[in-house]
Amino acid sequence: MKIKNTATPLGCVLVSLGMYQHKRAGDLDSARQEMRDVLAAEVVPHYRAVAQGQLNLLDDAP
Repeated sequence: MKIKNTATPLGCVLVSLGMYQHKRAGDLDSARQEMRDVLAAEVVPHYRAVAQGQLNLLDDAP
């Protein structure tokens, strides 16, 4: 029996935390860049969709 590791990749979590720190500080350009960097490297469709969703929310932010 194979056990699957379903945990979120550590890099994705750390980048997302950085994105939220930038967002809280009002630096939306840096927050957007964090998510663009995730999208450039991420190959798992689910995680790409999550990152794209976060980027879309940032693009809709004032």
